[in-house]
Amino acid sequence: MKTYFLMFGCGMIVPLIMLICGFFLWKFPPKTRNSFVGYRTGASMKNAESWDFAQKFCGKLWIWVGFFMLIATAVLFILLPDKSEDGLKNVSLIVTAAQPVLMLLTIIPVEIALKKKFGGKNEKE
Repeated sequence: MKTYFLMFGCGMIVPLIMLICGFFLWKFPPKTRNSFVGYRTGASMKNAESWDFAQKFCGKLWIWVGFFMLIATAVLFILLPDKSEDGLKNVSLIVTAAQPVLMLLTIIPVEIALKKKFGGKNEKE
């Protein structure tokens, strides 16, 4: 049973980090473009307007994706038919592989939204 709670807790780390970071990106985005904090891609760093837009858009998206992953992971572990150690390892492996992939896939909608909003006029300041 100890292993179950450990694996469950580990499965909650990425969704919780996404929820927390998403909230801070949305509500308290970095004020200036920088190389350390925030959603940093070429399109987001071109000018102040695209920077601000990308931070808020990514923050909201991370909240939604983090919430979805939190619920999906919890349901997966709660409804897990095989609560043996091998079953837990298999589910944990799937969760551990899927969560970072989902996190990285959030880049695509943010970049699409940046392109839609700023198109070709997103020139460097």
